[in-house]
Amino acid sequence: MCGTLGNVTLCLDTHLVECIGRLHHLRILLASAAHEDELDLVLALPVILIIAREFFVTGLRLSAASKGVVVAANYWGKAKTMTQGVSLGICFAAMFLAGLLSENISSVLCRIPSILSWVCAAITVISAISYWKQCKQYLK
Repeated sequence: MCGTLGNVTLCLDTHLVECIGRLHHLRILLASAAHEDELDLVLALPVILIIAREFFVTGLRLSAASKGVVVAANYWGKAKTMTQGVSLGICFAAMFLAGLLSENISSVLCRIPSILSWVCAAITVISAISYWKQCKQYLK
């Protein structure tokens, strides 16, 4: 069972191997270039960035609120939320379809969750920077 946050993607890969008998191609590539500890960090980094951004933006909003200012969600915050929601749906669909389709198509589908997690992480970082620029005046 997945005991730590850093092993979530590892567990997803293991689940795919057990369900459809295929190994995630990105995992093979990363395993050849990194040790297992480094691999876990690379796979967990998008999750870490997303969670860190939530704490960061909450802190900025609380700081602004202590000065009587309400910080509304901006464009990048909404884009982050939409991207995460859509990506989650696509990942579930890709995992489902990977079990039904041929090996060639399944190998492509198995890459989708890793790619989408990095897309979400990139938009998350942009969103954090956007909130920082919007709220840094309230940190003084």
